[in-house]
Amino acid sequence: MNINPKAIRILCYGDSLTFGHDVETDTRFNALERWTGILQKTLGVNYEIIEEGLGGRTTDIDDPKKEGRNGLSYFQSCVMSQVPLDVIIILLGTNDLKSRFIRTPAQVADSFRKYKTAIEQACNKWNVRFPKVILVSPPIVDEDKIPHEWHMEGSGEKSKQLSKEYEKVAKEIGFEFVDIAPVVKVSTIDGTHLEKSSNVNIANLLSQKLL
Repeated sequence: MNINPKAIRILCYGDSLTFGHDVETDTRFNALERWTGILQKTLGVNYEIIEEGLGGRTTDIDDPKKEGRNGLSYFQSCVMSQVPLDVIIILLGTNDLKSRFIRTPAQVADSFRKYKTAIEQACNKWNVRFPKVILVSPPIVDEDKIPHEWHMEGSGEKSKQLSKEYEKVAKEIGFEFVDIAPVVKVSTIDGTHLEKSSNVNIANLLSQKLL
């Protein structure tokens, strides 16, 4: 919590990339290694980063193998519990590429239209203004490195198409758009999670949208 009453409040909503999963140790990057923590340090005391990341979280799909991972189901409650918010950063989509969901990149992107509705409803409930929303397109995965038991066949090519689809939807619904793929490296161990150094690059890229 930032006790500065004038701090700009930023909700970072995502999956394990926001949680900060360290695939080398199978634990979590520490606060100053995660992109959220680096962003907080970069922005300073006049900003408050609210971290909300969960491994396996999807955009709007129930996962029969992982309970509580439907991102949309929790999102509105999350926003309502954190209002007022000045900015919401959403980084989701990689988990939607699991083959059991049979999703196209366009379908993944279209799910964020529901997020706009959820934000509007939360803001109307508390009579607060609609925040700036930054939709972030996730990294391109290295399918050859992804463990077979994750069942992400075809995810490599689909992940390459997400940026275009996200940008299109963002423009249509009034969200800002950021593509982190050009500035990050995924792990050579599992092909999906971030190399530690990429957290710095994400924070630097997002700070340009906020300062």
